[in-house]
Amino acid sequence: MAKKDYIPQSVSGFNDWQKQAIAKLTENQTAWGLPEDRLTAITTQATAWEEFYPRYADKNHRSTVVVEEKNVKMSEYGKDLRAFFAEFILNNSKISDADRVSLGLSSRDRVPTASVPPATQPVAKVDFSVRLQHKIAFTDSNTPTSKAKPAGVHGCQIWMKLGNEAPATAKELQYIATDTATPYLLEFDGTDAGKTAYYWLRWVNKRGQAGPWSVPVSAMIVG
Repeated sequence: MAKKDYIPQSVSGFNDWQKQAIAKLTENQTAWGLPEDRLTAITTQATAWEEFYPRYADKNHRSTVVVEEKNVKMSEYGKDLRAFFAEFILNNSKISDADRVSLGLSSRDRVPTASVPPATQPVAKVDFSVRLQHKIAFTDSNTPTSKAKPAGVHGCQIWMKLGNEAPATAKELQYIATDTATPYLLEFDGTDAGKTAYYWLRWVNKRGQAGPWSVPVSAMIVG
């Protein structure tokens, strides 16, 4: 089962959360230093979702076609929201604790900690035995037989590229999640069956500082 995070898993919960999140992002664009082009791209997706959602919410006329369309739209929109939050929100010191909580995030750690990035990297393994699922297990390179995270590490960032060719640089990767306990379960849409997923992982501390990348791993998505 996938770990709970700041984006709700239920469709209605996701709909309510994204509505509040988009309103907050738009209202605080200048104060939080959000780039206009990236925010415009996200709000465009929000508009498309808002136009679609009433069709899904109408249970009396909800067809399998509408459900499949919901799966695609929610997956793509959710992934882009995660990437936006990872780049501009999660470690943004301009955002107050109250606003962080309203976005579903935890308040900042008030305990002073040494600002030292992790020195080691995760070792990843992917279990792809279940159709349309990847279970990504990770351990530390210094203690590969233990599930414990290194001292001072908050979690493991998981980044991915879907495609025929392995990524040459981190710019080709898409942020998936920061998981605090192994393993992480990633579910795919039927349209992804047969594709190859390439994963790069790295540790991050409570200040959001990242360590070195793991050795890349890959696995096919079984349909």
